[in-house]
Amino acid sequence: IHPEDRERAGEAWQRAVEGNSVYEIEFRAANAAPGEERWLLSRGRVERDAAGRPVRGAGVLLDVTARRRAEAALRRSEEEVRRQFAELSAIYATAPLGFAVFDREVRYVRVNPVLAEINGVSIEGHLGRPVSEVVPDLAPQAAAIHRAVLETGRTVRT
Repeated sequence: IHPEDRERAGEAWQRAVEGNSVYEIEFRAANAAPGEERWLLSRGRVERDAAGRPVRGAGVLLDVTARRRAEAALRRSEEEVRRQFAELSAIYATAPLGFAVFDREVRYVRVNPVLAEINGVSIEGHLGRPVSEVVPDLAPQAAAIHRAVLETGRTVRT
């Protein structure tokens, strides 16, 4: 057990011996290669005799390094998505251009304040509604652009 994790692991075992019976602890391995972190999961129970005294411990030791690495990668990815979303939200809110995101049926999913002002309809008045209801004059052009995006996978600027 890595020196920094020994006290915590010892406390988990002690609680099991003193009455909890079951223990589970994750800790770093002390013998990992330099620069490499190895994580282990120890899970087991303390067996007792008829008088309730601990007589033996039984358990398993699993290498959970891959799971720990995957969890860390997921956290980094989630943080990056949050950062990108915050950046996109700031652009949406402050850009001097009208922006909109549509679903496959050409219904508004997201609209920035500038586009709402251009169309003379509140942001809420756009959401979930098709272009043909919000700005009927633009519906044919919007449908053609939307179809092109779906067919090519590329954005279109007008």
